[in-house]
Amino acid sequence: MQVKGIIAASAAVLVIAACGTSEPEPTQRTLTITSSSPINNQDGVKIDKTVSITFREALDQTTVTASNILLMPGSAMMHMSGMEDMDMEGVTGEMDHTGVVDTMADSAGAITGQVSCDASCTTITFQPRMHLDPGTMYHIMLHGVRSKAGGTFTGTHVVPLQFTTMYNLRVKRDVYKNNQVDQVRNFDWNKDAVPPKLKQEVRTYNSEAGVQRYTVYNQLLPGGRTVSAYYDKGQYVFGNPASGLRYYRFDMTEGGKVVAHVTFNGPGQNGTWGDGDDTVSSWSDHNHDHGAHRVIRTYRTTSTSETWSSYDQMASNANFKLRRASLAIYDNNERIMKTVRFSDLGPDNMPNVDASGNPTANSNDTVTEYRIYEYDPTHGRRIARREYDAPEGGSLTFNPNNDVLSGYRAYKNIDMHRAIEVTYTGAGNDGQFLDDPSTPGVNEEDDNTIRDYEVEYYCNNARAFQLEINPGADGRIGNFQNISALMSAAENSIMNYCNPSPPSMPLSGDDFLKEIDFYESTAN
Repeated sequence: MQVKGIIAASAAVLVIAACGTSEPEPTQRTLTITSSSPINNQDGVKIDKTVSITFREALDQTTVTASNILLMPGSAMMHMSGMEDMDMEGVTGEMDHTGVVDTMADSAGAITGQVSCDASCTTITFQPRMHLDPGTMYHIMLHGVRSKAGGTFTGTHVVPLQFTTMYNLRVKRDVYKNNQVDQVRNFDWNKDAVPPKLKQEVRTYNSEAGVQRYTVYNQLLPGGRTVSAYYDKGQYVFGNPASGLRYYRFDMTEGGKVVAHVTFNGPGQNGTWGDGDDTVSSWSDHNHDHGAHRVIRTYRTTSTSETWSSYDQMASNANFKLRRASLAIYDNNERIMKTVRFSDLGPDNMPNVDASGNPTANSNDTVTEYRIYEYDPTHGRRIARREYDAPEGGSLTFNPNNDVLSGYRAYKNIDMHRAIEVTYTGAGNDGQFLDDPSTPGVNEEDDNTIRDYEVEYYCNNARAFQLEINPGADGRIGNFQNISALMSAAENSIMNYCNPSPPSMPLSGDDFLKEIDFYESTAN
């Protein structure tokens, strides 16, 4: 897991007192916390929870500000919600991290909210402006907070409280083809575990061949490794975890941090899975974390005899070739602001960046595309992602005003939830991908070609269903004249849909339902 240095340092100076225990009288050097809600390390916290922390002595109210008290996700890489059910396709067990940099950052960045303290200013509260994401660890980070007597915490940034929100688990996915269910994936979870989000297995079915693919998470192999193991065509034999094994994924750690995800596709010369003799087919490293930017590099080999040594030695192994690399650039609140994708990094095998983490011109680096992200200043949630073709001539001179906009994704938040996501791939007849401010009242986006349209339905503040619709060849959905009308119609039924059956969608022409995801909440 990648954790920014500022967060890792905070954990080392964590200061919190258990409720009801005897504490020394406060001094002018140290602040003491007596209680909090939720309590430290609590699981299953409601996503609309107001966070409060009570101190032994009164605080200096001028230091109780939104810039000094931040609610942060634990890490952009900590939960990787977009990877929780990702399959590693390919006969060689290739691990494909396409989109990981994008999905891992959906929750990244400080959550904006209302910060206040009570009349005596011994208790501070934080009310988020948006509901928190389910199954995500959050922490309060304090900076510059002091008491009226001048007491402070030891350390620059302090994390006195962390908690994990309720688990809103995907339990089933129906994938459609020709308006019929073509594939079903069942997700089984160990709900008695702490936390309950530990996945046990995923079975993928189709209508013709029964079990098509079988994935077991947290599988203990004979060699002692706990892995994500992948089987084909129902060959897994209970009680014999190596029987029928196709390949498995293992997290390599150094100093308690995950630095590489490795895919092993063979048991090696000794014929036993799960030990150092297993052969490697692909791997992706996450060891380049420099605060303002992070780098992910993915490698693949066709060799049948390579075994793991370490990520730095593997990177210099001539039998492994870089397949892709991603550079993610963050702001001070850990929000992803730009991603750059490379097909080649030159002899040094790293993107060239300046002191702020932004790419610099380098003829050795080959850019395939870059993306820029936009956020709503009110609540801090992402509202748009712009995707650009590689800069002219393959240079790293990024200019959104001149570079070709090849894709655009818009997000709509309703009643404190992310509810609708629309991905556009073409600018339509008017040639305008985005709204032109010189023509107020005209929505140029309504003419764009739509790739897909996703809607999340909620019941009691937890996701119940997620539907994905493909508009077909015409790039339009239903009989709606524009996407604004479609979004408005969906908005009326999204937020409290507690029907056990999936909602129906207004499809017509060549529209088709691509998939339905079913969710179950484990809120306390």
